[in-house]
Amino acid sequence: MQRTGALVDVMDALPRALRDRGHEVSVALPFYREIRENRTFKKKDTGITVEVQVGDTTHVARYLEGRSATGVQLFFIRCDEFFDRAGIYGERGAPYDDNAARFIFFCKAIVELARRLTPQLEILHVHDWVPALVPVFVHAHGLPFSTVLTIHHVADQGSFWGLDFHLTNLPGRFFTLDGVEFFGRLNFLKGGILYADRTTTVSEHYRREILTAAGGCGLDGVLRENAHRLTAILDGVDYTRWNPASDRFLPTRYDAKRLRGKEVCREALLKQMNLAAAPSGPVFGMVSRVVQEKGFEILVPLLDRLLWDDVRLIILGEGDPAFETTLAVTRLIFEGVLERHPGLKIILSHGGGNLVFLRGRLDSAYNAEGWEANPYYRKNISCPPSVYLDRLYYDTCALSVESNRFVVETMGEDRVMFGSDYPFDIGDPEGKRAVPVIESLSDVAREKVSRGNAYAALTRR
Repeated sequence: MQRTGALVDVMDALPRALRDRGHEVSVALPFYREIRENRTFKKKDTGITVEVQVGDTTHVARYLEGRSATGVQLFFIRCDEFFDRAGIYGERGAPYDDNAARFIFFCKAIVELARRLTPQLEILHVHDWVPALVPVFVHAHGLPFSTVLTIHHVADQGSFWGLDFHLTNLPGRFFTLDGVEFFGRLNFLKGGILYADRTTTVSEHYRREILTAAGGCGLDGVLRENAHRLTAILDGVDYTRWNPASDRFLPTRYDAKRLRGKEVCREALLKQMNLAAAPSGPVFGMVSRVVQEKGFEILVPLLDRLLWDDVRLIILGEGDPAFETTLAVTRLIFEGVLERHPGLKIILSHGGGNLVFLRGRLDSAYNAEGWEANPYYRKNISCPPSVYLDRLYYDTCALSVESNRFVVETMGEDRVMFGSDYPFDIGDPEGKRAVPVIESLSDVAREKVSRGNAYAALTRR
């Protein structure tokens, strides 16, 4: 299945969880090239075709059907003109010029599919900006569906030229202040917020954040006006998949009593990425789009300082050509230490590294509240401890024994926060060198405390 970050994990686990509670659930998504070329994934043509009008042009939507590994029904919307491409939203950091037409078509094709399914659907649940016009079309055509929009990342809004509004074929009254118009542009996410019956987001912390000017990315006013319909539901984790004791993607299993397997996974990852296994310093990993909002504007200036130490850094992803060029040059300087790959390496994302870089403020599913509240992230050692790249606004933070321990280092205007739930590192499997419970961030920054796997070059300096 086409992987687009954390959202695809939600779309895999959430339908199964709903089905286990007795609901009938289907998932619809574009028939991307990666899905079409995957011979191991079985899909069949339903024989259903629908003509979908996008502006003055009519396109044909073909519907295919398949099943996820957990048995959830999947529908694929095929239109090779729009979805048979190397990328999902663009290539080499540049979006496709016709993304507005591509995903207006997708939204309309979803509505047409919903109208034809039996028994009749009750709820259409859309995620982020790509299908966010579905509630708008449901409202405009008076269809008998309830709609829910979940915002995972408010910064990605699906904002396009105002002239693209004609592609929706909606009446002009929808392109107003009370509709999909936002500062003269067509805004998918705003339309979803206004016309969905309910809007949810991935944690209470993120709900509060997107209602502020600093965190709402321009839509905070719209969200505040509709706050009575905005609810926070904390993201969960599929424990059957993200468990190192049974994870089939790892070269060997491990748990809290058999930590040798963690080191085997580390060695397998380094071998896969052609990096030297010795010395035994920590392996930093980052699975992300290589763009500014993911923290690369903070990480790139610090690479020289970081990589001179006993570390390895593996970055999986592609994006902004400027950042990619910098990483390529740095890789030549630090051969055997830094590696970047545009695809996905399962071992890294499933626990082969020692620390994972995350963008603290914008990656809403991994904010401090979600991390501490979710017992998986606190107790399941399949997930490496994290390094939050952010301009932090916290001076002190009281942390309990149950929650992660954090380390903060001030670096000019930026701070890098290290969090760990490991009481051990590779050289200290029993945690004998673990630092006692950290009382506050300010204490840590002053004393330069290192704790287990959470120590790093940036802190030790």
